Amino acid sequence: RDIIIMTLCCEQCNFRNSEVNFSGEIQERGDKITLKLTTRDDLNRQLIKSDSASLLLPKLDFEIPPNTQRGSVSTIEGVLRKATENLERGQAE
Repeated sequence: RDIIIMTLCCEQCNFRNSEVNFSGEIQERGDKITLKLTTRDDLNRQLIKSDSASLLLPKLDFEIPPNTQRGSVSTIEGVLRKATENLERGQAE
């Protein structure tokens, strides 16, 4: 699949946003990438997550299933923060 990365940065208010869109066909079989986090610095690793990708953290028994977050360029910590915010928002209802 082709990746389109869009970044918005406002010089007046310092708002920043990065978003990933994908074009083309999805592969019949995706790739599995495994990363073992051993230090806090590992949470700062950049991650490009497509909307059709899942993220599994076995030690936390936590999964972000496909099609629950938009495609994004972030850090691992950023993806987890977004998932936490979405869960908190869902609890308020």
